Amino acid sequence: MKKLQVLIIAFLISLSICALASMQAVNAASATVPAPTLSPSGSTTVGTLVSLSVTVSGGGATPTGTATFQVKIGSGSFSTIGSAVSLSGGSASTTYTPLTAASYQFQVVYSGDSNYNGPVTGSAASLTVNAGSLDHISVSPSVPSVTAGGQQAFVSTAYDQFNNLIGTVTSSTTWSIQSGAGGSWVQSTGTYTSQYAGSWTVTAVYSGKTATATLTVSAGSISSFVVGAPGSATAGSAFTLTVTAKDASGNTVTTYSSSVGLSASSGSISPTSTGTSGWVNGVWSSSSVTLSAAGSITITANDGSGHTGTATLTVTAGSLDHIT
Repeated sequence: MKKLQVLIIAFLISLSICALASMQAVNAASATVPAPTLSPSGSTTVGTLVSLSVTVSGGGATPTGTATFQVKIGSGSFSTIGSAVSLSGGSASTTYTPLTAASYQFQVVYSGDSNYNGPVTGSAASLTVNAGSLDHISVSPSVPSVTAGGQQAFVSTAYDQFNNLIGTVTSSTTWSIQSGAGGSWVQSTGTYTSQYAGSWTVTAVYSGKTATATLTVSAGSISSFVVGAPGSATAGSAFTLTVTAKDASGNTVTTYSSSVGLSASSGSISPTSTGTSGWVNGVWSSSSVTLSAAGSITITANDGSGHTGTATLTVTAGSLDHIT
């Protein structure tokens, strides 16, 4: 009988302990988790170390457990900074280095402990992170193309060392193009009016920083012909004549291959046209051209569409053929 009483008493004590533990769990308090303290606060620049600290408070015992620091950049989602930090005296701290210029939000998630419920997410602290100092510039478009006589606008943009945008600096940039390209600039707008066909390097310089782009200028439409002839020739003897198609800026129109009529200011010329098969990259050439008359002779190339070109040479009489 006495043994049974002992067993009953032990059972009752065990039930009391379980009930007490359960009551403590149910009655655990809610801890207060403030927004983390930031240093520097308000605003800073990219690459600057930011210190974060938080002190979790409760209604009784000093909170233990861990604090997980989180960050949100712009309109993104919160992500964890490093690992959870154990509270010491209810406080925890960590550091973070922002590399993107944007609006930041920081918050702390408290794990809870035997006295306080968890997890508990605190309110957020805001920080504006600005771009750093000038590190490099860019030029856009980087590989544009334009027809001779046309315009191409370039934009110069400044960035910090982390490639954060500082701003557009076109109007403060000095623009140039490599020697031989011709053309002209409107410096304040970065606009180039092209002249000569080719592949040209455009250079932008702002506050000691340089960037380049490659501009391809192609020839425009046919405007005239350049006729090439020797200074002198002999009547009836063959010489070399060239006809080159040019645009208004003097560029060779490499795609031109139409038949162009040939005429002489006196006497006759052979052949009387270039035909279409003898053109190579906008240039027609023949070493079998002859003139019948002597004197100062002007050769004219005319395609019948208002595009012409001339060359003048001195033609001497040939060897004796007959007398009158």
